[in-house]
Amino acid sequence: MLQLSEKAKRLYDLLFTKDFSLELLKNELESGVYAPEDVSTAGFQYVDDCCCDLVDENWKTPLRPHGIVLPGYCSSHMLEALKCLLKYGLDPNAVYGEGSDQSNIMSELRYVENGYLAADSLALLLDHGGNPSIILNGASLIRDINFDLLFDLNNQEDRTRYDSLVHYWMVLVGYGAKLEDGSESIDMCSGHDVSELKNHRDFYYGAIHSDRSEDRMEICFFNKHSNWEVGRF
Repeated sequence: MLQLSEKAKRLYDLLFTKDFSLELLKNELESGVYAPEDVSTAGFQYVDDCCCDLVDENWKTPLRPHGIVLPGYCSSHMLEALKCLLKYGLDPNAVYGEGSDQSNIMSELRYVENGYLAADSLALLLDHGGNPSIILNGASLIRDINFDLLFDLNNQEDRTRYDSLVHYWMVLVGYGAKLEDGSESIDMCSGHDVSELKNHRDFYYGAIHSDRSEDRMEICFFNKHSNWEVGRF
């Protein structure tokens, strides 16, 4: 956990609660005593602590449908809370930690498992100046997420958790995330543009044995409305 200033801790306590009040948060922020750094650190710590929000004392998560936000959790109000924080100076590109232990609010969102809050909150931050190709720990964020996507393809037992990660990945790629050499992570089909993936709910996906390499899997993305393939990772 970050060492929060007294002011940032006051904001954090208004955020990380099951009894969230947008009105109370707005009133507090409108007092004018909070610097952007206070807002940013409080927002980062809130998102970071929502990573295990659905986990019970036995490290189990409830059965839940894909993409549906469950009410009654500290993460349930994340989208409206972040919208409010952005108006008062939250910096989507602020980096915390040093050396090989760097983190950022956008990178921590991948672990938020409540519906598609990870994807939708990421889109919100990217719409407000977030850098989809942000460098953390010496590598682009998308490189890290690419690894998670492939590793968890066969190793993640909680498929709802994996589905949330895939939709987060679609948003990151759709907003133009690049690897360190400037290349993209997905091969789009002819006639399709990577920006289409911003609207992540319009797509579904499936894994196949690659017809381009015998020793690897590929994830194919399809438009829900046409059922046409739009790209492969």
